[in-house]
Amino acid sequence: MTEDKQIKWNVKKADGKIYSEVDTAVLHKWIQENRILKNDYIWDRERKEWVYIKSMSLFANSIEQAKKYKAYKETERVTRETNSICTACGYIDRRTRHKMPN
Repeated sequence: MTEDKQIKWNVKKADGKIYSEVDTAVLHKWIQENRILKNDYIWDRERKEWVYIKSMSLFANSIEQAKKYKAYKETERVTRETNSICTACGYIDRRTRHKMPN
């Protein structure tokens, strides 16, 4: 694994933009942040061709974390859009705004 951290990768996005000489740690971070998607390409030095990043076992864990992060962000967005939260008591009401007692 120590060798993997020293490898510099070339990444090709679906729009054709290429990022050269990306550290393994940076690439893991970009995947987890959904900046690099599982269907983007990475240059495979052994096969000498562009391959889907999802086909590289080295990045499987980061891809799984990215899925969880994306699901979390979507849940957070939906919750924010559909819930009303009373700032006085913290009550969450999904249908109508909470009314404070008189």
